[in-house]
Amino acid sequence: MSSRLSRNHRAISSATLAWGLLVLGTSCRMTAEPSRVIALLTDYGTHDFYAGVLEGSILRVNPAARISTITHEIEPFDIREGSYVLAQAAPAYPAGTVFVAIVDPGVGTARRPIVLRSADGTLFVGPDNGLFSEVLRRFEIVDAYEITSRDLCQPRSSTFHGRDIFGPVGAHLSRGVEPSMVGPAIDASKLVRLTSAVPTAHGDTLSGEIVHVDRYGNLITNIPRAMTTGLQPGERYHLMTRDSVAPVTVGQTYGDVPVGEFVVLVNAEGAVEIAANTASAAALRGVRAGDPVALAPDALPGRIATPN
Repeated sequence: MSSRLSRNHRAISSATLAWGLLVLGTSCRMTAEPSRVIALLTDYGTHDFYAGVLEGSILRVNPAARISTITHEIEPFDIREGSYVLAQAAPAYPAGTVFVAIVDPGVGTARRPIVLRSADGTLFVGPDNGLFSEVLRRFEIVDAYEITSRDLCQPRSSTFHGRDIFGPVGAHLSRGVEPSMVGPAIDASKLVRLTSAVPTAHGDTLSGEIVHVDRYGNLITNIPRAMTTGLQPGERYHLMTRDSVAPVTVGQTYGDVPVGEFVVLVNAEGAVEIAANTASAAALRGVRAGDPVALAPDALPGRIATPN
């Protein structure tokens, strides 16, 4: 009798152990599934508490969130700069990343909060105000949704949708919530897009627009590498902006010209960039993103017209 009980006890113990290992294995598989990366881009800066509150709103929904900051230093209200920087940074992240992008001077107005999904499963969360213009141009967007679900958001204020909408929705998406759960599908062709001057080449003269001024004061333009076949290292050109003309040398590195002088080169992103060696080209020329720019072997009379 005792021998039979002992065998039964061992059998029950083995079954219990096997069930425990199965549950443990299942639990490990569930918890080991990595959360999607959430990448943040805002104009919040780091002086105030806004960037921290945005991260907190994400972590309250998904404590396992892996948050990466692209930048919180977009110029306040500068949707165009935010659009450019987001599109430059996004390809460096793994497919499936959730981008929460907020440059939102129209917060609380009728502009729509949206989610975009690209062909590789990457997600973009933010306002439909032109911030995703470059993303729409460079990525294959297959779905777009308006965020209307109250269940995935905090109660909405009229001034802080990063905390109330975009952060929480991004966190839910990072946990595996389907984008279609945020609200109704919308037509991606009807999303707000910014307009910019089209780069042109007339003979040896290149014209375009400054799309970004980086931390060093370098002027990144929308003139692509394909238009620069006539630029030869060492050649002298004229840099023409709205109000001034200055000599510039074609180079391959910033150090190809003496300190303080201007160099034009093709940068790591394949765009024409104008820099001043260890100085701010933007400050020296008094220009900013959105201004027209031209490069010509001979100075042209008059000023460059502002692009339409």
